[in-house]
Amino acid sequence: MISKNIIIIMCIGICFAMSYLFARHYRKYPDRNFYGKYLTNTASFWFLTIVATVGLSYLLIKLII
Repeated sequence: MISKNIIIIMCIGICFAMSYLFARHYRKYPDRNFYGKYLTNTASFWFLTIVATVGLSYLLIKLII
């Protein structure tokens, strides 16, 4: 049986990877999407990545546990 802490850490890691990859994609092509013009600043890029990670992790953990 996998412990609850390992599941939580895995959920946070998966959500961070997804958020980072989506934000990086939006940042690479700012003219093709709505969010790209807001992600040209490094601080806003990491802010969106962390906020999305926290939100997705919370939802995924509530779904699993």
